[in-house]
Amino acid sequence: MNGYCYEDAKVANRHECGAFISELLCGICNMILNEPLECKQCEKAICRGCMNQWIARKDVQCPYCRNKSVFGKVNRMTRNLLGKL
Repeated sequence: MNGYCYEDAKVANRHECGAFISELLCGICNMILNEPLECKQCEKAICRGCMNQWIARKDVQCPYCRNKSVFGKVNRMTRNLLGKL
C-alpha cells in the first residue's frame, strides 16, 4: 500500500479540496494517486504501481478509454494539487 491512502479525517484541508479530491484518486486502487502516470489520449491518471499491474494483465491498454496508449508524466496542475494534500 502506498502512503497516500485517502481517509477523509486525515486530510487536514478537506474543506478546500473537497471539490477536486475525486480527480486525484486512482481508478484502480481508489487511493490518492502515488507516482501518477497519465494516459496521453484520455488524460486520466493512475498510480504507477497500478499501471504496472494493469499492463502485466492487459497489454498497454488504458483502463479508462480502453485504447492502446502511451502513458507519461501527469500535468503540472495535478502534480501541484497532489503536493498540497
